[in-house]
Amino acid sequence: MRAFDRLRHRLRAILRRGRLDSELSEELQFHLQREIDQNIVRGLTPGEARVQALRTIGGMAQIAEECRDARGTRPLEILLQDVRYGVGLARKSPAFTGAAVLTLALGMCATTTIFSVVYSVVLHPLPYRDPERLVSVWTRMPRSGMPRANVGAANYLDWRDRNHTLGGLALVRAVANYNLTGEGDPERFLGARTTANLFSVLGVQPVIGRAFTADNEKLGALRVVLLSHRLWTRRFASDPGVVGRAIRLNGEPYTVLGVMPPAFRFPTNEFDLWVPLFLPPDELQDRVGFNYLAVGRLKPGFTLPQLSADMDVISAQLAKQYPANKDITAGVTFLLDDTVGKVRQALYVLLGRWDACC
Repeated sequence: MRAFDRLRHRLRAILRRGRLDSELSEELQFHLQREIDQNIVRGLTPGEARVQALRTIGGMAQIAEECRDARGTRPLEILLQDVRYGVGLARKSPAFTGAAVLTLALGMCATTTIFSVVYSVVLHPLPYRDPERLVSVWTRMPRSGMPRANVGAANYLDWRDRNHTLGGLALVRAVANYNLTGEGDPERFLGARTTANLFSVLGVQPVIGRAFTADNEKLGALRVVLLSHRLWTRRFASDPGVVGRAIRLNGEPYTVLGVMPPAFRFPTNEFDLWVPLFLPPDELQDRVGFNYLAVGRLKPGFTLPQLSADMDVISAQLAKQYPANKDITAGVTFLLDDTVGKVRQALYVLLGRWDACC
């Protein structure tokens, strides 16, 4: 309330500035004349009395400015002066003013857009539970000229079962097209086959229905599918009754188990379907197959260097146990770094250069 009262008094002082300046001038003249009269009484001539009075009182203009500053209206007065000056220039050069305003507007829009991209891609966390604990795991074969490759099923099972630092390790086969028929016009969607634990590892569950269970991975199990929120909205009009229904994918019936949240996009934004992953028996014996992506979740209290050391121990054990694993080790990194690492620096540079030029 006090701040509001001070602002109100200052605005009133600005509106009454002419009258206040007039009263100030009259008061200063009164004090000056009284000092002159006293000097004349002391025996000075009128001219000498005036000079001595000015010396005693000081500069009249300086005193007036100090009195105006005491009102606390100087910042507002300067602002109003600048506004009046700017408006005057704008009236004199409307074409230049329009170009300047347009340039500023475009610059603000571009900066906002670039920052939005940087925030969504780099700064905004992944839409999963505790995303800072999610990691990518891959195969390294440096002596064979393969610093990074996908993961084989046989090594995945050993890495999953022998490590002490991960709360879970899931597998994804990210190459699969599914033709949806019988629900309007036929359409092709990108889908992924995943182990049932993928959604618990990521910490995301369907908004309706349920995720996969281990039984869904067994040979001969009923075909089931999870839909993206985007697909559910566009092709099924957000009908919750789609859960439990059978849809036809690649000519085969699949029962819809659930619908994922709107922000869920894994492994990339293009995926709209997820079906259970069945690992063929021959792949379980293949040590040099590289068909899958692997994502894990660090246990609470463990760090990425600890995970890396843990995986090195397992790799050394497997190298002794299986000749094919002699040149195979596991690489690890945080999932966020793996996702945006290639574009993070470019986006930061773009944002910095744009701000510098604007």
